[in-house]
Amino acid sequence: MRNRRRRAAVVAALLLCVVSGCTTPPDLTPVPTVAPSPFICAGVSADSANLILGGEVKAVGPATSNPSFPYFECDITRSDGSGGQIRVIGLPAQNVGESDEAILAYMGGADVTSTITADAPGRGFSSYDSNEIDTVAGALWICDEFALRVRLQDVDVEGRDAETDSVNLLRSMLPWACGGEKVPPASF
Repeated sequence: MRNRRRRAAVVAALLLCVVSGCTTPPDLTPVPTVAPSPFICAGVSADSANLILGGEVKAVGPATSNPSFPYFECDITRSDGSGGQIRVIGLPAQNVGESDEAILAYMGGADVTSTITADAPGRGFSSYDSNEIDTVAGALWICDEFALRVRLQDVDVEGRDAETDSVNLLRSMLPWACGGEKVPPASF
C-alpha cells in the first residue's frame, strides 16, 4: 500500500511539474578562468559558453579568421535559439585605440566600466550596460598589437553575473591571445 502511495505521489509531482512548467535551475558554477575543452570555436570553451547561456550552445555561422591579418570572430547562441549571444572578437589593437577614452568608446560607452587584471601582458576593461533595447556585458584585453573582446548580448540567465562571466571567459583565452601559447582548435 505504501509503494502505491509513493508512486501516486511521484506521478502527481511529475504531472504538477509538467503542467506548471517547472524547469531545471541554471548551473551557477563560475565560468572557469582556464579554458576547458571541448572548444566551440578555436580557443573558446564550449563548456564555458554553456554556463554563460544556460544551455547547450552552437556556433552561428562559421568562425572567421585571417592568418595574414590578426582577426578572429566567433558568434555563439543557445542551440534552441533562446538566451542571447556571445561574440568573441580578436582584432588588431590599432582598431581599438590607445587612449582610455578611445577604448571605452570602442566598448560602446557603457554605463559601468571597470579595469580588470589578469596574469598576461597588457591591460583590460570590463563593461555592463542595460537599457530599454538590450543588455550588454563585455570584457576587452589589449596586448602588444592584438586586442581580444568578449561581448554578451541579451544574456540573462537567472543568478548569473554577465559581466563576471565575460571577464572569466576572456581570462581563459589570454594564454593564446596574449601569452604565446598555441590556439586550441575547434572541437566540433
